Amino acid sequence: MNKYIDFGEIETWPDKLQRLVFDYSEKISKEKKADWENIRSGKAHYHFVAMPTYDRVKSELEEFLFQSSALAWHCTKLINPERIKTNGLMLFSVALLKETIQSDMGNILSKKDQGKIIIKIDEYERDGFFENRENQLWFLLNKEMWSDTGCREFFEFFGGEALRRVIESELPEYYPIFQRVGNPYLVEFPVQLSQIESFQRSNLADELINYGIHSTTGERNPYIEAEGNVSDSISPIDILDLIHLDKGRFERLKF
Repeated sequence: MNKYIDFGEIETWPDKLQRLVFDYSEKISKEKKADWENIRSGKAHYHFVAMPTYDRVKSELEEFLFQSSALAWHCTKLINPERIKTNGLMLFSVALLKETIQSDMGNILSKKDQGKIIIKIDEYERDGFFENRENQLWFLLNKEMWSDTGCREFFEFFGGEALRRVIESELPEYYPIFQRVGNPYLVEFPVQLSQIESFQRSNLADELINYGIHSTTGERNPYIEAEGNVSDSISPIDILDLIHLDKGRFERLKF
């Protein structure tokens, strides 16, 4: 039995998860189609279509997920990957962002250039730009999502999405520098699904249900698109793998 669920590898799914995803997919598909036809006909505002199988399975899935641990992947661009082995993954903060400019970019940017960037970061902080980003760590719950647009942006620009927005809007002359430095990595670690937001577990349950439907009906290519965030740093001992992305191919580093 696998210690952690990998949502991209069905072989790692516990039997109960597989039963919930696949055994009821035909019934749920029929319920969803009936609900959709009800909406299309314009009757939804006065005629309710019950979906008892969907409601029960989703509730059981959410409960199961709450008690489970899964593999997660953080998309990033690193200049010094060895630092992950020492420090783990730290939550986003303005202080960490400024430290990154001064340490990782210390041999690339002059003190004057660093100062200009930090001044803009401070201005954005005063305007509340970072409020919804601080003390969070975002990750994928399906490694195959690495090729999606959002993850590619992390791979293409050193320093993360928040810094990219500051540089892009205020200091575009530095943008090519932050594109050139560093290399793209996926950092692999386990996460307790009870730690992610409830709406993220709800979304994951729906993704699993749809995966079962698409696998059974063949109407679409089955694919799980789910992400999460936590408010705790990931310690070095919990980092399972550091995966270098080189020309579209993964290279696992010994960790």
